[in-house]
Amino acid sequence: MSCCNSVNEQHSYGDIIPVFLEDFKKDFDCKDIEDILRIILKKKEVDDIVKMPHPLQTYRLFWTLRNQRKETVKKFVEEGLKDSHGPNYGFLMSAIQKECIDPSLNTETYIQEVDRLYNDNQEFTKYNVPRIEPYLELQKALLELRPSKNVVVEGDLGAGKQWLVLDVCSSYVVQRKMDFKIFWLDVRSCLCPESRLEMLQSFLYQIAPNLCSYCNQSVPLRIESVQTQLRNILKNKSYKNCLLVLRNVQNKETWQAFNLGCKILLTSRDKSVVNFLSPVTTTHVTVNDVLTLSEMESLFAKYLSENQDDSVEDLTVALYRQQIRNPLQLSVIAESIQDGLCTIDNWKQINSAKLTTIIKTSLNVLEPKDRQLYEALFIFPDSAHIPIQLLGAVWSVTDPIHVVNKLNKYFLVKKHKDKQNRLTITLPSIYRELKLPIKNEAALNRRIIDYYNIPQVFDSYNGLTLPHLDNYFYSHIGDHLSKLNNSLEKKSLFRKIFLDFRFLDQKIRNDSTPWNARGSVLHTLQVLRFYGEQIADNDLLCTLMDFLLNAEEKLIRSEFTCLLQIALMTAEGALYDEAYRQAQLFPNYVWFTERGRFNQHRQIINLGDNQVRHAIYLDNDYCLMALSNQQLLLTDVSLEGDMTYLLSDENNPCDIIEMRVFNNQSHLLTLYSNGCLKLWSLQQLLHRSCGCERPQLAQPPKHSKSFCNVQFVNSAVQRLTNTHADQNVSSFFLDEKDEVENNFIQLHVAFTNGDICICDWDKKEEKFKQSHTPILKTQQRHVKCFSKVLDRYYVLCTDDCTLTVWDLLRGSKETEQLFQTEEALTMQTYIDRFDDGSLHTMLLLIFKSSVWRLRFKQADRNTINPLNQEALKFSDIGAVSITCGRLSKDGRYLVLGTLEGLIVYDLKFSEPVLRSNVSEHIVCLDVYDLNDPILKYIVLCGAAGKNVLHLHTLRNVPGIDKHAITWIHNANREQFEPNVYLRPLLKMIDDGTLFIVDSKSRIYQIPTELVKKHSGAYWSTISTPPMHGHNHITALHVSKNKTIYAGYNNGKIFNITENKELLHEYTIENIDYIKKINSNILIVSSRSKCITLIFDLSILEGKTTLTSIWAVNFGIYTKYARLFDEHFLLIFSEEGIFIC
Repeated sequence: MSCCNSVNEQHSYGDIIPVFLEDFKKDFDCKDIEDILRIILKKKEVDDIVKMPHPLQTYRLFWTLRNQRKETVKKFVEEGLKDSHGPNYGFLMSAIQKECIDPSLNTETYIQEVDRLYNDNQEFTKYNVPRIEPYLELQKALLELRPSKNVVVEGDLGAGKQWLVLDVCSSYVVQRKMDFKIFWLDVRSCLCPESRLEMLQSFLYQIAPNLCSYCNQSVPLRIESVQTQLRNILKNKSYKNCLLVLRNVQNKETWQAFNLGCKILLTSRDKSVVNFLSPVTTTHVTVNDVLTLSEMESLFAKYLSENQDDSVEDLTVALYRQQIRNPLQLSVIAESIQDGLCTIDNWKQINSAKLTTIIKTSLNVLEPKDRQLYEALFIFPDSAHIPIQLLGAVWSVTDPIHVVNKLNKYFLVKKHKDKQNRLTITLPSIYRELKLPIKNEAALNRRIIDYYNIPQVFDSYNGLTLPHLDNYFYSHIGDHLSKLNNSLEKKSLFRKIFLDFRFLDQKIRNDSTPWNARGSVLHTLQVLRFYGEQIADNDLLCTLMDFLLNAEEKLIRSEFTCLLQIALMTAEGALYDEAYRQAQLFPNYVWFTERGRFNQHRQIINLGDNQVRHAIYLDNDYCLMALSNQQLLLTDVSLEGDMTYLLSDENNPCDIIEMRVFNNQSHLLTLYSNGCLKLWSLQQLLHRSCGCERPQLAQPPKHSKSFCNVQFVNSAVQRLTNTHADQNVSSFFLDEKDEVENNFIQLHVAFTNGDICICDWDKKEEKFKQSHTPILKTQQRHVKCFSKVLDRYYVLCTDDCTLTVWDLLRGSKETEQLFQTEEALTMQTYIDRFDDGSLHTMLLLIFKSSVWRLRFKQADRNTINPLNQEALKFSDIGAVSITCGRLSKDGRYLVLGTLEGLIVYDLKFSEPVLRSNVSEHIVCLDVYDLNDPILKYIVLCGAAGKNVLHLHTLRNVPGIDKHAITWIHNANREQFEPNVYLRPLLKMIDDGTLFIVDSKSRIYQIPTELVKKHSGAYWSTISTPPMHGHNHITALHVSKNKTIYAGYNNGKIFNITENKELLHEYTIENIDYIKKINSNILIVSSRSKCITLIFDLSILEGKTTLTSIWAVNFGIYTKYARLFDEHFLLIFSEEGIFIC
């Protein structure tokens, strides 16, 4: 609370400000006085205010001011609102000061009511933490409430129902709506007519102290008499808008006793009361028993001293990740630390008698038999979804739903339905704190194991799916097996279940990622690791885990894939032997054992229904992704990962077109398609607490649930510049330099009109502030990308591919160049030391169809003319269709995403050295340098139309050049040079032999297992005619007699088998289709020239003169051709089907 200097004032600023909340919501923006706020408030408080969208930030500001000292509120009003600061908020200051001196009747009444409310609820006044979403929901319901209508606030034990009601009812707008008449009754003890009569009389005394009720009547008559008196009073005009608040309603009879025709707000944890109140007459508000991370921090800040802020931050992050977010439970922990019963470091040792008493009291509503059944639920792991039918076996009852409904009536369990509409229950997290000993634990575990009839189910081989198993079994059976006393039985069951490929198949499909994407291998790997000694020897276990990582994508991409089949085609050694043994148990199925290069991907991130647009690999195995639904996904991709966040800016639902991390990866900048640049803080999200334990039980890891309300957004970057208001950001560049004990960071922002401004990073306030460098007016509209070189020059490239270089010292344009028919994508820079010892800044300008390298000698900073530039050569792949590019941190390799996969380019030797085997339309990628002598880089990439993000790994190639690299997933069946890959150009003939072309235009003949069995043949290389320069095979055909015909990108056609060129006079450029229709007719076609030629080879082989060769020319591109009825040629093209 604060006061003005005038002796005439009756009330302080703190008393009056809440009256003006609605005025501030209409006309006030906290960001206009952010600088003043940062002077008078703590940094964390201001950050929490400005990150909220308008008008929610106003609520946050008022709640913050409510807890401030008088001097602080005085500075806010008299310094923050005065007109001299720019925004015209003086009218608000004048109105507040006038009301302080001469308050209106409404203001006086409001202050009196709030003082009474706060005085009656001291703990609320001291420790209340406002919660914005339920606050607004309940406030809206009360403002719309009419007489004879109700609002009920429901929720679990400790959810904060009472605090929410007190908070909303202390607001000026609600008090005014109720004519400042709100009556409070705690009806927790109203369990009989006598107690209800006593409470009715208490209500009568509050509104009419002079009235009395008759005492010589029976209790029912006395109740009716008091009700009549109350109804008559409430009909008066002065009470028509009053609100009756009934706290802790235990039964519907209590509500019926107080149904007096006025507005009623009640809180209850009894489902019979909640369900009794019809939605027609009652608005239901449910309070979840979880606080957000920022709300948790606010709660602990109220209990603990300011000098513990850093430790509190660590504590709240640890609690949040372990899903301890119940307000009551958190309050008990905070109070215990405050009272010295424990410390921040050993809070887990708390054994709070207060919390135990509260929980046990809440269970008193149960009959002894039902309480015994409830305590049996503690046999199940935390957060487990327990099937109803399994409960019947554990409780030994025929109708478990009847018991469940009784427990659910008092919010002691929560009911859920899965996608198959099957009913399960969970225990609210707070009841796990009861820590009751489990009676008959061994017998209960035996009931659960026997319920699933494991031997019979797993020894049945009628199909490739296991019948009669539910999600609980796949998630938690290991927890119950581990408690078996018979070690031989325990090991036998573990091996039977966890080495069964059918079980592993269904478990991986059933498990979900933290962001609810169906299909995840993470929990399976954790269970295998935790129970490894019971399942298999270490070698087999490690092999199995590596195999599951590689098989994950194939398994979840299609419901028709089979893990056992994948194992037969990819596994080796003991794992293959186990898969082969299991396959023999299904004699009615056909199994393939052909092995080869099937597993391209080291690991994937399953994105569910979303696709990835951008990705960044961060330190400590974190991955940050921009998704197709405009959200950011931050997840731990290590095999022990237990952290996931979904972040979004609900006020800016646009696509992210660029994102960069900086400041040791603790902050993120995102540029949106609407030209908005946002600043996010990742510090708390990436924080690993030393005391944060990994999941240790065979249960789903306690992931941080997906959420969008914890946003660390600062949209003030653009506002700090003095550019025109209608100009959007088109591109940005981050300049980071590590200096001694200081990290210099500058943000260079290009606007659509060509203006470029520089913002300096304020380390203390963690925000960008405009530097003293004047804005550079380049007139280069729509800058696509730009960079700073030699600490002096800007290199800019616009959407129309105009490249300009600007001298920042002179503010002048030094050179300009136009790259015609190109489309700019991005720029990358690195430092290179030449053989003569000179250092050069190398800038890579990546276009859609080419990459240019510009060289700037660091010793020559005064001039850059003429530009030293060269185009990177791609000798073996023809035309390049680039979609994205990223440079390795050491500047050695450039990884390009294309329409046909990944290309790894060696910048030292100026040649492409690797390409991914599978043709995919890459949409984004990132390269992360590894500090490892063998494993060199992690490559993230996302492909169009795929709901996964791939994680590749590049490694050194032993025995070759020490700098040579290859994919870690390359198979050993056939070794290739590091710069060679198989192209998606292959043909298979009738006997199953496969012919495929590599990037050197060599042809391989690959037999299948069937061919090997009869002929013993293996891979063989077929020699091809030498070609020069960029010439390579673009079309392939193998006839029935294994004669090979190949078409080249220069239009040449070769009979590879006889090593001779055919029809060189008919060169048509870049042959895309070739096929020998029968023994005489050869058809070739070119997509680019849109032409098809048909030749009669019998005339050619008869050495007839060239002019007599039969050649038919069609102006179409042939995609496929075949002979029909021996006399007709069918040609399939994009225009239709043609018959010749």
